[in-house]
Amino acid sequence: MVNSTLVDVAIFPLNSLTNLAQALGGLIAVSIIFGIINVLMNRRRGRELKRIREDISLIKKIISEKKKRK
Repeated sequence: MVNSTLVDVAIFPLNSLTNLAQALGGLIAVSIIFGIINVLMNRRRGRELKRIREDISLIKKIISEKKKRK
């Protein structure tokens, strides 16, 4: 049988809550960091897609001009 004092019984839940709060804080920090990275990567992809669309429209324009010359 375990001899538990009143202090042990009162402090154990507080330690558990502290550990839980620290774990949640760590998860929140990691999720914020990954969120920021995701936003930055999406911006980069957006710029690349914009350039690709511009290149495609330029190619279409060149092709249509060549067809007109024939």
